[in-house]
Amino acid sequence: FPSHDMSRRKNPIEQLQNFFIEKKRRVEQFKAAVVSINSQISNLEDMVRRRKQSKPNYDSTEEDRSIKQMRQVYQNMQAKYVNATDALVKLEETIEEKKFKWQFSQAGMAAIAALNASSGEDLINQMLADEASSAVLDNFNKVFADLEMEAQHLTATKQLTFDQGMVLDISNINLSNKVPA
Repeated sequence: FPSHDMSRRKNPIEQLQNFFIEKKRRVEQFKAAVVSINSQISNLEDMVRRRKQSKPNYDSTEEDRSIKQMRQVYQNMQAKYVNATDALVKLEETIEEKKFKWQFSQAGMAAIAALNASSGEDLINQMLADEASSAVLDNFNKVFADLEMEAQHLTATKQLTFDQGMVLDISNINLSNKVPA
């Protein structure tokens, strides 16, 4: 058997941690977009409240309906952010468990030789073979697919339109994965 120089092999845990860091960055970007949308809705609510104070008989039924729709859209986005955050926590726990096993195997324990993966992909495949890890990754992939679809929608859309022509300007939101040239 040829001897393997373990110190020169690419650390799969490091690869998984880099993957985690990138996904965490995407969640933070999405959160910033959601906060921006919430801020605009709050501004509209303040406008209606001030209008009612200055004109007590003002009928704000239309604005209230639009704001209610906006709040529902916001709550949907907020739920996606919360789901993604929960999925990140579970993924981080799984990575920590794999990190322990990797370090254990690196310490020369032959019984855990199967964890001597040559790449992050190998380790991910091993994680998929483990039912508990597989469930975490399946959920993670599902939640992130949902988040990325929402991110693409927010990036492509310049404004969100509601009843009575009420509009939220979201042209400043860019959740594109592309790095600017």
